[in-house]
Amino acid sequence: MEFTHRAEQLSSSISDYERLIGENSLRIEQIRV
Repeated sequence: MEFTHRAEQLSSSISDYERLIGENSLRIEQIRV
């Protein structure tokens, strides 16, 4: 039971991390232009 809970936390943190990367990459592209 605890393993599935940790897996959910990990997947949610990964999605947050990917969202941050996406926002940062957009900013970097804007700065280049």
